[in-house]
Amino acid sequence: MANNSVKREQNRQKELAYIRRVKQTMLPKSTEERQKELAAEQEACKAKHTGPGSAVSNFFYYYKWRIVIITLFALIAVIVAVNLLNKPAYDTQVLTVFSSDAIESENYANLISKYGYDLDRNGEVQTQLIEICLSENQTGMAETAQRPAMVAYMQLKNVNLYLLDDSIYQELMGVNADAFVDLSALYPDNPNVDGRRFLIEGSEIQKELGLEKLPNKFAFVIRSEDHAQDANESYEASMNILRNMIENTKTATE
Repeated sequence: MANNSVKREQNRQKELAYIRRVKQTMLPKSTEERQKELAAEQEACKAKHTGPGSAVSNFFYYYKWRIVIITLFALIAVIVAVNLLNKPAYDTQVLTVFSSDAIESENYANLISKYGYDLDRNGEVQTQLIEICLSENQTGMAETAQRPAMVAYMQLKNVNLYLLDDSIYQELMGVNADAFVDLSALYPDNPNVDGRRFLIEGSEIQKELGLEKLPNKFAFVIRSEDHAQDANESYEASMNILRNMIENTKTATE
């Protein structure tokens, strides 16, 4: 009987202790306890976000748009650099303006190179033919863009030699005839020199060109030195190329 009484008393004390613990958890926490818990949570959160992986994640999170923009510009810079490295360096640039639908540009570029100079001394004479087509068959944006492009190219100081058909030549002569060198004063007895232009048709260089059909009175002209700005080496080379073509004096080996 005594043992049963002791057990009952122990059980009752356990129940009372459990009830007291439950009541304590149900009581509102003091301000001090809340501050301690909040501080503990902040420390845990801080520890979670201060690891090596978290630092990288945070960096990309806050700077992702800057990284994207910088990467994009870097990619564009690389592409431009590669294009510039792969772009051939031309010794001579010639502007050709014509009213026909198309010309055999490669033939003309190769022809000019035979009378040109290796200005960059890379062992090869290279000519760029800049084409401006003002054909009546052009419409829309192509027609609108070509004429301003012609004017823009004519402002370039390294482009002194032009290849023009009759309608374009007459148009430019009407604007400012003094813009071109008077070739008839230099070659008065040459039948292919007509005023300020050197006509390809019937000349020796037509045979080199290997084309029977040419735009109407297709001819070379060169800007006068007054209009050539300060590109002395380029202008002198262009003038010598024109002289070589008129006199049929090749500079490049076959």
